Amino acid sequence: SLCSEWGRYGMRFNCIAPGPIETEGAFSRLDPTGQFTSHAHTRIPAGRLGEVEELANLATYLVSDYSSWVSGE
Repeated sequence: SLCSEWGRYGMRFNCIAPGPIETEGAFSRLDPTGQFTSHAHTRIPAGRLGEVEELANLATYLVSDYSSWVSGE
């Protein structure tokens, strides 16, 4: 509803809801045994975990002028 109400003022509202991204800091605490990681590949449609660069590229795109027409996602 925010994008509908505030879009006329040039404001955009988007969300990023990534799947699991394996980083040393997070997975050493959340999955110390590696059990989640070994089974996650079978439950994720892409068949792999995400990468930090993919998330960074998406965020960069969403805040850039290249996505000026994207709002409400």
